[in-house]
Amino acid sequence: MDLVNETCHARKEFVPVQTLPFIGEGTFAAEPIEVRVGGAIVFVLDIERFQRI
Repeated sequence: MDLVNETCHARKEFVPVQTLPFIGEGTFAAEPIEVRVGGAIVFVLDIERFQRI
């Protein structure tokens, strides 16, 4: 987890609205909006069995 914390930093960037997939068609804004990018998602699971083939 220390390696992930040191390597994967989240930051904020300004992006044009037209590049975002969740904005409906016909929605146009003159100014970019601020979004969070980067970072990491870590799933921690109990492993009952590990098999390497």
